[in-house]
Amino acid sequence: MQRIELCEERECAEVESFLADRLYEFNSQATGYFDGKLIGSTSKPAPNRL
Repeated sequence: MQRIELCEERECAEVESFLADRLYEFNSQATGYFDGKLIGSTSKPAPNRL
């Protein structure tokens, strides 16, 4: 069994970037679309609510 190691913020950012690139490559190959753009969304509470 492989050992799980904690990493610092810089290394976490590198891992995140690597995984995002691999996901993009996979999805591009699966869909045939290579011109994707990063989009995102957030969920915000109604005004004056915690």
